Amino acid sequence: MLNLYKQLVLGATMLSLTVLLSGCLGQTKTVTPATVPAALPSNSQPEAQTPAPAAPAAVTPAPTPAPTPAVSSQTVSVSIQNFAFNPSPVKIKVGDSVVWTNDDPAPHAIKAAGFNSATLNTGDAFKFKFTAAGTYAYSCAIHPSMSGQVIVE
Repeated sequence: MLNLYKQLVLGATMLSLTVLLSGCLGQTKTVTPATVPAALPSNSQPEAQTPAPAAPAAVTPAPTPAPTPAVSSQTVSVSIQNFAFNPSPVKIKVGDSVVWTNDDPAPHAIKAAGFNSATLNTGDAFKFKFTAAGTYAYSCAIHPSMSGQVIVE
């Protein structure tokens, strides 16, 4: 009984294909008994069907990050000599550093709103890296009449 059912289902499937092909292609196709497989013996099991491989998932490319501006990393020297800062003003870019070197026989100390040095004796240096744009006024903590300026663009 089961074999008869399988043959009927297979025949209906073939008939559906005939109708489908004739409608899509504008042609008719005759299915002959030779194209219908013989019924399975009653003690056989149908072959296991391997499922079709799934289509690969669509890959969305990662967004390209916007380029970041290059950060400067130069060091500009300021000499402390004859109780003056030379050069002053100093113009630098964000990320640059200034190094003050005491070339005087007298001690000096850099004093500003955002940074301060220890006392610099002859030959000593103080380095500061500027990470934000702005105008930075500074002076000598020991000799207040000495002043200078760093302009960070």
